[in-house]
Amino acid sequence: MNVSSVASAVTSLKAAETASQIQFAVAAKSLNQQKAQGAAVVKLIQSASENLDASIAGVSDAVGSLLDVAG
Repeated sequence: MNVSSVASAVTSLKAAETASQIQFAVAAKSLNQQKAQGAAVVKLIQSASENLDASIAGVSDAVGSLLDVAG
């Protein structure tokens, strides 16, 4: 094995290592963004649920005042 082959192999290995590090960094950033989006969706659903409960309570109060069920 000559020096040029060894140098070429080392250069290729280093390039592959750098590419791998970049891929892991991109995957980690993507995962963090997905976690943030998931948290935002959970918060949105919880807020919608709270608003729905308040709306239902308001509607039942309104219906109760409009209907005469005692009569």
